[in-house]
Amino acid sequence: MRSTRKFDMGIFGFLSDTKELETASPPLTAEQSDRAEEYFNLSKAHHLGTGVEQNNKKALEFLQKAADMGSADAQFGIGAMHSDGKQLRKDVVLAADWYTRAAKHGHLLSQRALVGLYLNGCGVKKNKKHALQWAKLAAAQGSAQDQLMLGSFYYSGVGVHQSFPDAYDWFQKSALQGNSEAQRTLGEMFYHGRGMPKNNHSAITHFEQSAAQGNIDAQYNYATMNLKGKGTRKDVTLAIEWYETAANSGHSEAAYNLGILYFQGTDIAPDKELAKEWLQKAQELGHQKAGRVLSQA
Repeated sequence: MRSTRKFDMGIFGFLSDTKELETASPPLTAEQSDRAEEYFNLSKAHHLGTGVEQNNKKALEFLQKAADMGSADAQFGIGAMHSDGKQLRKDVVLAADWYTRAAKHGHLLSQRALVGLYLNGCGVKKNKKHALQWAKLAAAQGSAQDQLMLGSFYYSGVGVHQSFPDAYDWFQKSALQGNSEAQRTLGEMFYHGRGMPKNNHSAITHFEQSAAQGNIDAQYNYATMNLKGKGTRKDVTLAIEWYETAANSGHSEAAYNLGILYFQGTDIAPDKELAKEWLQKAQELGHQKAGRVLSQA
């Protein structure tokens, strides 16, 4: 089963840094929490002009005070500003530091940001094991996006030994929340028998769920399984419908397959004009073989 979307985390280098990563800070006292929240709310009020005159300079001052007092939301905000360099000077090291402070208080977006920073070595030393630790903490908060990410670590063996069973568990958690990429990936695992016996029925079920949400790789896979009668009865009409859906959303292989179907006329009546139309679209989308076939159509 071909797919244009692949996990690419395996390209990142590995550093054998065995230093224990601190992932938690002592909780704030009630007084600290109240003061931090007060400053954070003042920051929002001045930024939005709610009840006070809109003033971004004062908003930033209060945001910094809130961050210094321990507000995780404010710490994330300061980190984000240093990351994009629009309101504060761009400094990826400072960004990583503020994200870390917030992440240690359980701030989900900061934990997620640190996963990327450690994978890419941006503001911190590149370290896949540390990225994995933050991914685990983020996924534990129940976000489907982060469950998918953690599953990808196990799927590709990033910072940990490759484990399809662990990958399956996290993809399943994400898929049950409706994450289309997790659903598609489960379909791939069942189709190829990765960590489990091959099961075309389960594969096509997951592809169908993902395809219905607009995942174009799943749409392509669902169409292909219907065309070949894998996991379901052969249904060329349904296959063509889903190939068209995927192709019209930019899937070059789906457009190419439509061109070949109409060009060869194996499962449907041949139609040279439609063949040319889809092959041309496939070529425009970057399909390497489409041009050669188009010259013969």
